[in-house]
Amino acid sequence: MAKDLPKGTRLKSMLGIDIVIDKKLGEGGQGYVYKIDYGGQPKALKIYKPGKMKDPKAFYKNLKNNVSKGAPNASFLWPTDMLKWDGHTFGYIMDLRPSEYVELVDFMNAKKQVHFESFKAAVTAALEMTAAFRILHSKGYSYQDLSDGNFFINPQTGKILICDNDNVSEYGQNTGILGTPQYMAPEIVRGEAKPSTYTDRFSLAVVIFILITMTHPLEGKRHLCEILTPKNEQIIYGTDPVFILDPTDRRNAPVAGVHTNIGIVWPELPDYVKNMFIKQFSKEIMMAPQRRATESDWQNMLIQLRSDIVRCGSCRGENFTHNEAKPVCSGCGKPLPIQRYLKLSGVNYKMPIVAGNIVYRSQLGSSNIDVAGDPVFVVRVHPKDPRTLVLQNLSGMELRAIKPDSSRVLLKDKGAISNEAGTVIEAFGGSVTIV
Repeated sequence: MAKDLPKGTRLKSMLGIDIVIDKKLGEGGQGYVYKIDYGGQPKALKIYKPGKMKDPKAFYKNLKNNVSKGAPNASFLWPTDMLKWDGHTFGYIMDLRPSEYVELVDFMNAKKQVHFESFKAAVTAALEMTAAFRILHSKGYSYQDLSDGNFFINPQTGKILICDNDNVSEYGQNTGILGTPQYMAPEIVRGEAKPSTYTDRFSLAVVIFILITMTHPLEGKRHLCEILTPKNEQIIYGTDPVFILDPTDRRNAPVAGVHTNIGIVWPELPDYVKNMFIKQFSKEIMMAPQRRATESDWQNMLIQLRSDIVRCGSCRGENFTHNEAKPVCSGCGKPLPIQRYLKLSGVNYKMPIVAGNIVYRSQLGSSNIDVAGDPVFVVRVHPKDPRTLVLQNLSGMELRAIKPDSSRVLLKDKGAISNEAGTVIEAFGGSVTIV
């Protein structure tokens, strides 16, 4: 196939769908991406460069397997059809990225000026990423090449879309792709292991830290001082990685005037978040793949962090409540608009009742990993009274609520109930109590 396919070029997919090239969208190390007409629908087509894959037959077989099995969930821009291998190259079809989504690397580029609408949106992105990888791993896959260029984010909502899923393989298999050094697990950088669920978990930890702080966890003072030769990259990311905020090893500490984001965000983070990062990027855990935090561990931490964020009603700044009795805004000093909290049977913290907060299955008690991240309730503004907040049932089933006067009511799916203190709602073997 030609390097640059001109507009109007006609192809046929493996499923027999007519393809017409519209325009070239971009080019990477592996191949070219085009916008196409796919049987009357706009789609994207990636065509590989001949000779760029170590084992093209194995890669082709793996890609064909991924197409047949389908996407793990809607967060993946998954291959849906293919171009047959013509002896030199092949390609695959996927959905186009919506225009409102941007790459993570754009958030870290000072010239791009891309920012999250809120810190809660950044945490939502981290939570969405964690949920996507939890599902991916539960279906027997490892991603193998997670980096800041492999997923897109909606800055307003925190919703994500994961691309480059042609590298995804089932457990124990590898198509020759090792990843990007800055996101590889140390054992891969050292050449001692191939991609797996354990190495994915290291990459996930790196991306979560970046989403929360807009700083790479291993790129502090030492990263700036070194000339990044392959040998030095192996030291920084493989043989001697040092967390930028390691409390006992300051060789890689942040540099004033350079690592400004982390200097702003880190002091404000709750201790349970700081402790999670310090532990996961300790030398002890980084060098012990089987001891790395699971997707469920990250999910539980991020759910708590998301519920802990409250926007000030006066200056509109975001705050972490830290479960304080009478929390005030760290910006203007005025009381935060929290009237009541939710006591959740599965966790040891209370959730402030503020618009947009979500109660998940995992917060009600032990739950299967496949449903732990499912929303059960969301706090919404009452449609007829903007001063009143209600809990809307998202569980997909009727739930029983016990009012303060001991009367019992059924809360229908998508139905709502007022945030009256003393109300208890039973769900999935657990309970939500308004206090």
